[in-house]
Amino acid sequence: MLLNLEIRSYECENPHHSHDHAQLVLPIRGRMDIDVNGRGGCIDQSLAALVEPGSEHSQHCDIDSRFLVLDCAPSTLETLHI
Repeated sequence: MLLNLEIRSYECENPHHSHDHAQLVLPIRGRMDIDVNGRGGCIDQSLAALVEPGSEHSQHCDIDSRFLVLDCAPSTLETLHI
C-alpha cells in the first residue's frame, strides 16, 4: 500500500491498537476523542490528527461521525518536505 484514501465511520469506541502505516484523519462530520501514545485530544472540522506508524492509539466518537482517512506507507512520509 502506498496510499489509500476513504471515508470512514468508527464504532463508538475503538480500543488501543497500532499499525505499520501512517494515518491522516480529517473529520468531515462530528468529532473524535483520540489518544495517540498517551496524548489525548479532540479533533473536529477545525483540527485533524496524524497517527505515525507504530503509534498506540485509540478513539471514541459519535456513531454518526464521518472521517476522511489517508493511510500511507511510512516511506511516503519520509519524502514529504513540510
